[in-house]
Amino acid sequence: MKSVPWEVGIMAYLCKPPTCPSIIQLLDWYEMEKLLILVLEMPAPCLDLEKLIKLNGILTEPTAKHLFRQLAQALHHCESRGVFHRDVKPDNILVQFGTETLKLIDFGCSILHKGNSYIKFDGMLPFAPPELISEKRYQASSYTVWCYGCTLYYCLSRRLAPGVSGDNLNGKLHLATRFSKELEDFLCQCLSLSPEKRPTLKEILRHPWLLRS
Repeated sequence: MKSVPWEVGIMAYLCKPPTCPSIIQLLDWYEMEKLLILVLEMPAPCLDLEKLIKLNGILTEPTAKHLFRQLAQALHHCESRGVFHRDVKPDNILVQFGTETLKLIDFGCSILHKGNSYIKFDGMLPFAPPELISEKRYQASSYTVWCYGCTLYYCLSRRLAPGVSGDNLNGKLHLATRFSKELEDFLCQCLSLSPEKRPTLKEILRHPWLLRS
């Protein structure tokens, strides 16, 4: 039996029922001699978060809450299936205009969870957790939550979170005063410099900031 490319296998596994509406669905795939073609659903019209922010500016708090609730659900679905995305960033998040429906995309760096820590890093360095520098290793869950928090922080401020991206590992978050205390608390938890103090994805979904409409 011919082997299935890794990304195809990961996506097919994630797309098995019950599916998560916040994860891009794999419809078909073709393997050429030097090319892998994935046929994916395409919410139209849409842009990735990076382009959306460049076009419209930073997200409002209600929009951020709506989108990042969906992203947390997508990442929790991945974790429940034992999949570690490893490359959560604005470029890998599609948003459909009008409905503000979110889709997590690009599972090319994804792997299956293992019990021990990771040493190899395959994401973008500005979104890497501080323990990658201080400890030379990281855990999948706390890494995912850090990247989630980095992405939210960037979408609200156009700044990179103080971590590996800067020299100041004790840096402060710079948020506009119009954001709520609940949002600031949510961000500070996700971006805790200590991985043990970051919430799990289950805890993120129960945080008051995401729960309240």
